[in-house]
Amino acid sequence: MTDALTTLFSSTTTSALGVAALIVFAGVNILKNMGPDSPLSEHVLQFAGLVIIVPALIVIALVTDVPPDAVIGVFGVIVGYFFGAGSGGRVSKHSEGQ
Repeated sequence: MTDALTTLFSSTTTSALGVAALIVFAGVNILKNMGPDSPLSEHVLQFAGLVIIVPALIVIALVTDVPPDAVIGVFGVIVGYFFGAGSGGRVSKHSEGQ
């Protein structure tokens, strides 16, 4: 029995699913407890997308044979989207005169 549990919990698949489930559970709880007067309430949709995309990406990266460059690229796209959305579409001083 102990050997079976050790084998089960030492596998990469189980670890990836556990981490993904923990991220989704924590994210859903944060979203449930976030009220309309919360300072983060305007970013609920972005946070919900992050709660769904990041665990899926973790599972895909650890379970399948996706090259690490592809996973890093997808994480880069996600980070770029969140930093780009945080700027509010402001125009920089360098691009105004061109």
